[in-house]
Amino acid sequence: MKGGVLIVLLVLVFPISVSAQVLINEVAWMGTETSANDEWIELYNEHDEAVDLTGWLVRANDDSPTIELEGTIGPGEYFLLERTDDETVPSVSADIIFVGSLANSGEVLKLLDSGGATIDSVNGADDWAIGGNNETKDTLSRVAGVWGTARATPGRANSSTVTPTESSNTTSSKSSTKKKTSRGRNIVYGDEEENSKLKLVSVPKELNVSIGEDRIVTARVPHTFDALVYDQEGKELKETHIQWNFGDGTIGSGKRVTHTFEHAGDYVVFAHATRKKFDDISETSARITVTAQSANVEVTSITDEYLTLTNHENREVDLSGWKLLAGKKYFTVPDHTIILPGASLKLPREVTGLNARNPDNILTFFPSGNLAHPEPKKEPIVVAAQPVAQPLAPRPVVVNEPIEAPPEKLAYPYRVPEPPPQVAAVAGAFTELPQRDREGNLVWWFALFGVIGLASTLVLLRGEQPPKQMAFEAQPESTQLRAEDFVIIDDNDIQKK
Repeated sequence: MKGGVLIVLLVLVFPISVSAQVLINEVAWMGTETSANDEWIELYNEHDEAVDLTGWLVRANDDSPTIELEGTIGPGEYFLLERTDDETVPSVSADIIFVGSLANSGEVLKLLDSGGATIDSVNGADDWAIGGNNETKDTLSRVAGVWGTARATPGRANSSTVTPTESSNTTSSKSSTKKKTSRGRNIVYGDEEENSKLKLVSVPKELNVSIGEDRIVTARVPHTFDALVYDQEGKELKETHIQWNFGDGTIGSGKRVTHTFEHAGDYVVFAHATRKKFDDISETSARITVTAQSANVEVTSITDEYLTLTNHENREVDLSGWKLLAGKKYFTVPDHTIILPGASLKLPREVTGLNARNPDNILTFFPSGNLAHPEPKKEPIVVAAQPVAQPLAPRPVVVNEPIEAPPEKLAYPYRVPEPPPQVAAVAGAFTELPQRDREGNLVWWFALFGVIGLASTLVLLRGEQPPKQMAFEAQPESTQLRAEDFVIIDDNDIQKK
């Protein structure tokens, strides 16, 4: 008796910790569009602490498959189990690779911790009646505690648009009372044991929006997005407002929008739907992942009959609206022209009307007008090698040969006027004086320059001839010499004398 009381006291004082809640979140029992064998299972840690999964198991009731887990799943993170190899979900790296298949006739899966306790279980008996679609490859997904059918979202949050089933047979070892009253979720009261016997009924949202599936588009090519808004009965609602966020810093509005991703990469496209009816405002949202990839398509050859377009990508490319330009002529590729991965497309010359002879002379453009393929490379200019010039022999220096100094460059772009003759004469005389005389009479010379400059200025301003007294007077006629005044003397006469 005392031992029993002691155990009760220990439990009250040191409560047993509840295992972290790691859930089976999504099951692709039907495989993928690529292969029915590409099956995968996703776990989710809804706890706020990391959980070590070493020694944990995911086991079917018939023990096939039995998947041994290892590693750690962080808080709010996903843990992906892929069948056979890591190529099952090419876009997401596998955390665990397992062997064995999930029967299309149904399975009951259990998540066991390292001690063998059941942490979570999924009853997928009766041909997976609780969710999943083998034709569309939509997966069995859990949203707000309810199992249903939705588009595949490996490694990330499940789609908010889920088609619930009539019942959801899901149990958990975590014992607690739950009350979920948010719109679109189950309303559950009581403990887990009691709830496992109940038929859970999903309360659908008043407003639902669908924007399609994840997709791959071509960067720098316009792409159209459509939003479908409907009520809980599946009836389309037209009086709604859609706000888009394309994940690249741009937004848009409307049920149909066209957007161009300028750069390759992965983008989350988000659509928020709002409907106002009287004073009641309903709103919901949806998101998809869009992968924008480059399109390496170019003209690779030209013959007299056709030109060849080659797709260097490992995916098909829609060439609708692309333009081929050669000189001043262009050809628009018809809508819905698809070129397969790594394939070539031959376009007859009589159809395109392009007369180019060299593939590099044809440019390809996206429908938006952006250049799809780089401009043709110009042929490099080849310059013939020039002979190396021989060094010139040094010119002999002649000592007595005068060397003319190069003229000094003018400090100003105009010509300096020549000084008046009087100033030049005086300056010449000044430069011929001995150094000591120049130094002794420097003041007088400056005074003389001033007088001469003043006189020259007055003459220029008056524009008159010099005074008559400064002019040379003509000699009177009587003093002029004439020829008869001269006597010719012979050299012989001079010698005789």
